[in-house]
Parts: sequence; structure tokens; C-alpha cells
Amino acid sequence: MDEHGWCAAPIIPGDWSELHGADALTMTFEIGAGFDRLDASPDIAGAQPFDDLRIERLRARPLACYPGGLLIEVQARIGEQLGLSNHLYGPWGMHLLDGGSAVLHDLNDVDGALSLETLPQALDYHRLFCNVVRGDEGRFRVIAAPEQVAWHAGADPGAETLALLDRPVQARGVPGFWSIASPVFYGGALFRARFELQRNGMIEMVDDEPLETPFPAEAESWIGPFRIPHWGVPA
Repeated sequence: MDEHGWCAAPIIPGDWSELHGADALTMTFEIGAGFDRLDASPDIAGAQPFDDLRIERLRARPLACYPGGLLIEVQARIGEQLGLSNHLYGPWGMHLLDGGSAVLHDLNDVDGALSLETLPQALDYHRLFCNVVRGDEGRFRVIAAPEQVAWHAGADPGAETLALLDRPVQARGVPGFWSIASPVFYGGALFRARFELQRNGMIEMVDDEPLETPFPAEAESWIGPFRIPHWGVPA
């Protein structure tokens, strides 16, 4: 838990602002209504029904890749657990990010929603996609600097480990087609992966290089769309 009452760092770094007052009320209503429409079935909500959900706070970050759009992060109590869910909000409405890629691809089909014409837009989309789309062992955490790692309790990363993170995210290409290489943490291991990103939002990992296994980052689990941090526990 940080000094501001959040149970974990945002799903991606960036210019986040906590929502208060009318903005927070409006977003809470829309997000809560979306959860109310979901079936509380095990394949969606894990072991916890959404009728035991209490939204505590919200923060938002603009997204260069979705002009006029915001990435919303919600901290909620699900039963006795604290968790974080993420939502896309913009002229096209509110969309829950549920760990699958379909919600992003469906939004990308909306005329004018997605823009990948500039390098900042491509990097924003790459970071967003990797962190909100999950595989069998969780999300693909893009790590661009040592301070972005939630180290587990007792971790003492040495110079060799920190040096692995000194190779920044690298990107090249032309508007609508980008090649991006970055350190990625997944399944307890750190590796460097190269992705190819097309104008329509299709992204593919085309190469990966193992760097360190195990990598001493903090573990997390999921209840449906909610990220549950395990403070101090190794992944």
C-alpha cells in the first residue's frame, strides 16, 4: 500500500491523476453499471461475485494512441481483497479491460478511435496492450527502468540484474508500422522481446531473448478483471 492509499502502482506508468468530485462520481456510476451487467459466473468473476464490489478510488491517464481517450484504473474491494481493474473511456464509451485482446481489437475497428501514426502513439499502445492482455501466466509487464519494478520483499537486485534494465525500449518504423523491442517480465522470468505493430492495432511478438530466471519481482494474481497484488511475495 503506498502513501496515497493505492494498493499497487498503476498498470502502466504515465501522467496519472486521481479523480475526485463530480468526475469520480460519473466514472464510478458508469463503471459500476458495467459490472452490474456482467454475470457473476466463475469464468468471469473467479470465486467472488461482483455484487460484493465496493469501489474506493479512481485514477486516470490520457492515452496518445486513443486520442481523446483515458485509461481508468479503479481500486475496489472484492470481498476481503483489494484489487485494481482497468477501463478505456472516450467518445466511444466505457470498455472494461478483461484480460483478453478482443475488447481492444473491437475498439480499434471503430472509425477514428485508434491512431498509430507517431512514435509516442506506438509506444503507448505497445505498453498498454502488453500490460492489459494476459496469457496463462499473467500480463506481459513492460519494464523500461528499474524504478518500474515492484521488487519482492527481501530482493536485493545486484548490478548485473539492474544492468539488464538499462537497455531502454527501442522503436523504429514508419507511420502505421513499428518495430519495438523492450524488456518484458512474464511468468517469473525477464526477457527482451521484439514486437511488430501494424496500423490497425495488430501486434505480434516476433522474437524473444531470455535475460534472467527467476527475476525478483513481486507476484500478482487475478480475480476476473481485477489485479490482486501480493505484497512482498516473489512471482
